Amino acid sequence: MNIANPNVPLHPFVSGQLLYLPPDCQSGVILQYRHYAGFAGAGAAVGGCLDVKSLSVYTIGNVRFEMPETYQQRQRAFQRRIAYAQALCKIAAVHSSLQRAYLIVRQLCLWLDPQDAKAIPHELLCQLVGVLPRSIDAGWQQYLQHCHSKESHHISSSHPIQVDHSHYQKAKPNIQVPVSVVNL
Repeated sequence: MNIANPNVPLHPFVSGQLLYLPPDCQSGVILQYRHYAGFAGAGAAVGGCLDVKSLSVYTIGNVRFEMPETYQQRQRAFQRRIAYAQALCKIAAVHSSLQRAYLIVRQLCLWLDPQDAKAIPHELLCQLVGVLPRSIDAGWQQYLQHCHSKESHHISSSHPIQVDHSHYQKAKPNIQVPVSVVNL
């Protein structure tokens, strides 16, 4: 099943033209291939030799693409794309499908705005880490419960009411994915 945005042409991705998402953007793309999908976010390269076999593109947030002008920009863009792929590989290597679902939800909420992450079709998230849609539903439930329990803990303290939203901050794609902290 291909889930694509009709306003995003596939041609720039499969033509071999190298583009990248600027490091300051808070958006990303999910590129669908025949048997899986990949993610590229802020600062990552897209197109070029990386995506010539992609079948569709799903944009997340306010995506804009730029052409890298220098060798250093290309190098950084490739490194970022590799870092996103490595993070997805670490999640996909987790044995439990429920754990994989929770981890991809949590990771996307770090990389993107949580509302944008929530709007991604579950069928597409499944292709990122090899789970079923019902596992993604369970992953979202666990993630939202975790966020709610953190907020409740901070509100119940004797200090003035302040909610800690630090877990919503954007993370660099080279963060370590701690798979041992998930209790299912």
